Amino acid sequence: MQMPSKHISVLSVEDDFLDASIFRKTIKRSGLDCELRVVNSVAEFECEVKAWPWDVIVADFTLPPDDGFTLLELAKANNIDIPIIILSGTIGEETTAELMRMGARDVIMKDKPIRLVPAIRREVAETLNRKDKQRLTRKLATTEGYLNQILDAVGDSILGLDQYGLCQFANPACQRLLGDKSG
Repeated sequence: MQMPSKHISVLSVEDDFLDASIFRKTIKRSGLDCELRVVNSVAEFECEVKAWPWDVIVADFTLPPDDGFTLLELAKANNIDIPIIILSGTIGEETTAELMRMGARDVIMKDKPIRLVPAIRREVAETLNRKDKQRLTRKLATTEGYLNQILDAVGDSILGLDQYGLCQFANPACQRLLGDKSG
């Protein structure tokens, strides 16, 4: 999995000063090269997420008067394509499963801070890989479009066969030569 060569940007949504401080210390001790911004409400999250290209969001589940469900719903409604990791000290398996179903990339218990930095690294790497794949897919589609335009414009007959001798494509000139009126 590809890891970023630049530092990463992490938006933390945490309303408890002590927990935010522990999160900062965990990040600092890990040696993770990152920009870290802490906001303390879903409303601030909404402003920050639109203002900066964050690589990952780490959010407390309990954000009075809101919660992690509200944050995930807001992210989905606004097409926010940033991995969200939820932190909690109290939720159970059913709530965890629902958060994951709603789009959380991971749910980490606050008493297991050792899992946090690896989860951040994993999500950033997976996002980079997904975006690379999307970029390559777009590039391939563009190249395929150019190839089809070239094949259509060529006056000579071109027939493409696979290793079994089955026709994979025939340009319009070849189709006319073979008597295929559909091309």
